[in-house]
Amino acid sequence: MTKYAYDFLEVPEGTSKPRRDGMTFVRDPGMGVNEMRMFLESSAAFLDYVKFRNVTPRLLPEELIKQKIALCHEFDVKVMSGGMFFQFSWLQRKLDAYFNYIAEVGYSAAEVSFGLTDIPRDDVLNSIRRLNELGITPMFEWGRKYPTYEFDLEEAWDELKDVIDAGVGLVVFEQGELELAIDRGKKEQGKVKEPLVELAERVGRERVVFEVNKNPHIAWVLQTFGPRANLGPNLAPEQVLWIEPMRRGLGREVRYTALEKWTEPNNDPNARLRRRADV
Repeated sequence: MTKYAYDFLEVPEGTSKPRRDGMTFVRDPGMGVNEMRMFLESSAAFLDYVKFRNVTPRLLPEELIKQKIALCHEFDVKVMSGGMFFQFSWLQRKLDAYFNYIAEVGYSAAEVSFGLTDIPRDDVLNSIRRLNELGITPMFEWGRKYPTYEFDLEEAWDELKDVIDAGVGLVVFEQGELELAIDRGKKEQGKVKEPLVELAERVGRERVVFEVNKNPHIAWVLQTFGPRANLGPNLAPEQVLWIEPMRRGLGREVRYTALEKWTEPNNDPNARLRRRADV
């Protein structure tokens, strides 16, 4: 059993792997094997997926990518292939080669995305089915990268019902839609139910991955959907050890709510703690 530092102090418990929710995803910025090992040594317990993003791996030696994938598996961290590879492969009519390749080198999941291309619905659904056949978890990216107006709830739900029926494992809510929803919430001050919240409830919180990478947005997701919301997949590696305390109510952005367990309701220190969180 692991002996933890400062183990005389009580802290809120986290969750352990394998997790169905409360998952954290990061993007690989192009780490070398040694750098990735150093990162995983401290963060793997709180990390579920590493995303190889954009088409950066195409510029690197295959052996390096294989070593990094094997290292992630050694630390019980899954590896996902980003949506840009899917779009490149579709445009070049090489989806079969792409799917077979990521299965061969050991990817655990792959993003199915058409944010920059107009891919027919049947191709998307067939891709989800094919990934499942290969034992790779399909992740569907929903939403617009640069939205300027509110999405249509029923139209979005019809789209997501199709991918769920096809067997999608997780649905990534695009960062642009989240940022627009947060801005709307500030203006409306909770007077109406946010459509994005309604959509997430229909999909199922455990199936949604919220694409956030800024602390105020992370805090909004945790406060809106609870500490076991799935966060990623474009978080920076160094954010993992900021997010895990936030999930447990230990952080400025979540007002250090964990401290309330040890503070008397009518005691002055409680008020001081809350004032400090507002500073």
